[in-house]
Amino acid sequence: MDDLPPIQNLRILSDPCADISLARSQVVEYKKELAALTARIAVLKTSIAETESIIFSINRLPTEILVLVFLYTLWAPKRPVRATTESPWLVSQVCRHWREVALFSQRLWSFPTIWQVPIQSIPQFNLHLSRSGNAPLHPFIHGAPREVSRFLRPLIEVSDRWVTVILAFNWIPLQTHIAPVKGNVGALEELQIEGIWNREGTALVHGQRLDVFANAPRLRKLSVKNVCEPVVSLVLPWHQLTHYRAIANAHEHLGVLNRCPNLVSADLIFPNVAFLIAPAADAPILVHLPQLCHLHIEDAELLRVMSLPSLGDIVVQTSGPDNDALLPLLGLIRRDHPPLASISLVNSTLVPATLVSILEENAMLDTLRIQVNRGDTAAVDQLIGRLTIDAPHVGAAGCFAPNLVTLELSGRGSFNQGLFVAMIKSRRAAIQADSKCHCRAMRRIVVRTTPKKTLSRETVKDLRALSQTGLCVSVSTSFLEEGPFEPHYWATNTLVHY
Repeated sequence: MDDLPPIQNLRILSDPCADISLARSQVVEYKKELAALTARIAVLKTSIAETESIIFSINRLPTEILVLVFLYTLWAPKRPVRATTESPWLVSQVCRHWREVALFSQRLWSFPTIWQVPIQSIPQFNLHLSRSGNAPLHPFIHGAPREVSRFLRPLIEVSDRWVTVILAFNWIPLQTHIAPVKGNVGALEELQIEGIWNREGTALVHGQRLDVFANAPRLRKLSVKNVCEPVVSLVLPWHQLTHYRAIANAHEHLGVLNRCPNLVSADLIFPNVAFLIAPAADAPILVHLPQLCHLHIEDAELLRVMSLPSLGDIVVQTSGPDNDALLPLLGLIRRDHPPLASISLVNSTLVPATLVSILEENAMLDTLRIQVNRGDTAAVDQLIGRLTIDAPHVGAAGCFAPNLVTLELSGRGSFNQGLFVAMIKSRRAAIQADSKCHCRAMRRIVVRTTPKKTLSRETVKDLRALSQTGLCVSVSTSFLEEGPFEPHYWATNTLVHY
């Protein structure tokens, strides 16, 4: 192209026909060069697109997978600045492909949010609802009813699609504003209510009861926080509930538990319930839940007045350093003989004798999780010692906690690491050495320590060797002893937590 003379340098010859001929030949040459450049640009664009497809590999995901990724970006219940800074509005503004995927997914728009201070306009909120199509809705409503009533109207019109509802109101009454949904929540499965009280006190007067969800045939899950006297303030089909979570004073929720005979799971955050328990050891049973299988309880003292014959999984989270949470649990085990398969003890003072008795009373226990606090070393070491099998003497007599296959130790306390590894080896070796041993081999070990209670190099080496034999080992690698650590030397069936 550099050899071609520019048009402005053409000489005007005496013969006009000669000038026209030269100009035509140059035009032909310019077009050839332009065609070559156009082809080169097309090749470069293709190369750029192929390279970007490698850089932005997320765009190679199937649409269904990309939608699932977008669903994880939906904000948890917190106050956003404005709707356009939150999903799904945000992901729909990244690029054309993401926008097409976002608009394609109705599920992504099925979490409408209303705040006391509007984060979006009415037209924008209506557009959000329209993009949800016919997908089930999971609305989150926060604020005073009279201030969000304009946004409630279009949401109430589609209440027949509500599946999960979160109500976080500052005060009542809200009955007037959401009254139209009464009898039109046939798809509702889960209800979460927080902060319902009047300004004068905790007692609710007549007319302030929330009864719009009284006829919800599919309602199974209820979560309440700061709800005064739920039995009085909420009119619900209590007998239908299978899951209940409560954060408040215990005496206000015992009535609820007695109305829910079909509960299979309960999360009861009731601190300081000792005032409910009779000082005598034989406290009367106040709550009987025949089908409850999963229980997370903050103060174990409540177990003294509960009958749980079907309990299979319990998490005891006690904050008081002088409170032996194991005693009420042991009493429950001896009284009801529940088929406990999993026990988790968090912030609980570990008394060696009581801890050992709990495992002795539960031959079917397969999972034990313990948060090791300062001062718990003796109890944990004694437990590890009891779990250790003396192979020549095990015989047909079995062993301690024969079904235990998962053991998790975490927290700020310490324990004898050598004894711990020896215990794991002994239980695995006993099975291979004696066919009459009814003990199950350890399958999963989880150890989480603090920087000052790190695992020694020898312990890490032993656990690595055990992982090669099929044992699933999970450790807090960020807290390991200083020195080279190569994650690749864990077996493929090993879980490594960073």
